[in-house]
Amino acid sequence: MNELEALRSVAQILARVATPIERQNIARRVAQKTKGDDSEIALSLPHAAALFWPGDAEKTAEVLRQITLAFDAGELGGFLPREHRHILFTELTVWPDCPPMAADSPLRHWVPDAPAKPQAAPVVADSASNAPLDAPQPVTTGDVAHAFDGLRRWNEKAWKDTLGSPPKWLEACIALRGERGKRETRWNPVLIGAALVHNGHAKANSIRARFQTKPQLQDWLEAWKTYEADNFDTP
Repeated sequence: MNELEALRSVAQILARVATPIERQNIARRVAQKTKGDDSEIALSLPHAAALFWPGDAEKTAEVLRQITLAFDAGELGGFLPREHRHILFTELTVWPDCPPMAADSPLRHWVPDAPAKPQAAPVVADSASNAPLDAPQPVTTGDVAHAFDGLRRWNEKAWKDTLGSPPKWLEACIALRGERGKRETRWNPVLIGAALVHNGHAKANSIRARFQTKPQLQDWLEAWKTYEADNFDTP
């Protein structure tokens, strides 16, 4: 697959997940590339994730979670203003933890050596999570709803309802996916707080106050402070 074929495939895949305005912008950028424009195309984080496993919603959600974590940790996104939350194709080529992708993913034009199958994760004995043993315990849906009650103008019930059928931005915040009859979904509250701030629904210091005052979040306070110091200019 040459670059032009890869770009056309990118446009076709993203047409299924993009808004009308985004589709127009994607088509315009592909047309510019065909005319010899050598500038790189920037991708939003959800659009980048959609290209790894086209048509597989579950794998796409997991890739989005990994990309979001890497972006928020500063491992991706160094070439564009961070508030735009976009990355370039070439950034994936130097990302050491780049996830596996489908054999027919158009991203393989830029990342030809990416594995096609996920590597088996090491399982921690007697644990449903592969998080490091010293990591804070991921937070239950009920605890998230209680701790963030009132943010984004959602009460506790609205948070529970939304977490029960999460949109893409919340999918990326899942720390441990639930299994019916076995365990409930658990969440990384730092990622939820970060998304609220990045999307303009809260200020960083108001999120910090939740971590300081809500018992459900206090184990994550230091993680939030680190994230806030690295990403936001707050007093």
